[in-house]
Amino acid sequence: MKKLLIITCISLFLANSAAAQNWSRTAIEGGSLTFRSIDLDEADQEVKAGRGQVYGWFLHNSAGGTRHFKFYDDLAANINISTATPKLTISLPAGASANLTIDPGIEFTTGITVACVTGVADNSTGAPGANECVANIFYR
Repeated sequence: MKKLLIITCISLFLANSAAAQNWSRTAIEGGSLTFRSIDLDEADQEVKAGRGQVYGWFLHNSAGGTRHFKFYDDLAANINISTATPKLTISLPAGASANLTIDPGIEFTTGITVACVTGVADNSTGAPGANECVANIFYR
């Protein structure tokens, strides 16, 4: 009897919770899409043209020094990384990785574009070496 009561309470909780609604939405829409680059560099790469959301990432820096992953809320064609201001900068020390999932996500209104550079300044154009910046970005 106790097991049935617990299951019923959990079912009622999930049916009325935001978590259940988000889970249902993701399952219907097919989940996140994935952008992958094993050589992200200062030449910005467009993850998505148009409005979207970033739901998470796995980033890795295999360099001997710190590398800076920059996310821009714009189309790649509109971005000059020496003058554009990133929406988000994630700095990773040598050999470090960052893994994060976010619900409900980070909104990007124009587009999702990413780059990786050697300097933290918004106008940094320092090119990382080959395969130093690895990015897997989960978006919709």
